[in-house]
Amino acid sequence: MTLAIAISQVNQSETTRSELISIVFNNMSLKKAVMNYVIKNGGNTDDASIVFSDMIVQFVKTAFSKKTRTIDDGNLDAYLFTIAKYIWISEIKKKGKENLYKDAQLNEEQAPSVEKLFLNSERYSALHNVLDKLRNNCKAVLMHWGNGYSMQEIADKLGYLSEGMARKKKSQCMAELNEFLMNNPQLKLQLQ
Repeated sequence: MTLAIAISQVNQSETTRSELISIVFNNMSLKKAVMNYVIKNGGNTDDASIVFSDMIVQFVKTAFSKKTRTIDDGNLDAYLFTIAKYIWISEIKKKGKENLYKDAQLNEEQAPSVEKLFLNSERYSALHNVLDKLRNNCKAVLMHWGNGYSMQEIADKLGYLSEGMARKKKSQCMAELNEFLMNNPQLKLQLQ
C-alpha cells in the first residue's frame, strides 16, 4: 500500500481509518521488523510492543496534520518502520543510554528492505477475516487505540474505571488476537 492511499484512508472516515489501523496492527512482517530492531538495539519484547503501538498512533496523528502535504509518496511499511526507529532512538535518549543510541544509529543499515515490508491484497483480505472474529469489546478497544486515543480516553469512552483497566483490556485483546492466530494457522500463514 502506498503512503498516499494510507493517509487518504486515515482522513476519509472513521471506518476507513479503523480498517487501515487494523491492517497495520496485524502486519506481522512489520511487527517482526520493529521487534527485531528494538531488541537488537538494547530493548526487549515489551519495549518493542510499546514502540509498535506508538508507531501506529504517531502515524495517525501525522496523517491528520498538515505535515502530510510535504511527505513524498512511498511504501507505507517503510515509512512506518522509520517512525518506529525514531521512537525507539528517542526512548533510548530519554533513558540516558547513549551507547545504545550510537549502536542504534549504526544498525540503521540493517533495516529491512521495502520489498520485505510490502503488504499484498491477500494479506489484506485475511486481515479482515481475523478482525471479524474478535469480540466486539476487543475490537472497540483496539480500534480506539489504533485511532490514537489515549488509554484514559478509551477508558472514558468504553466505560472502564481507570486508564490501567483500559490498558489491561488492550493487552488481553492483543493476547486474544495472538491466540486466535495460533489456533488458525491458515489465517496466520496468509498474514505473514
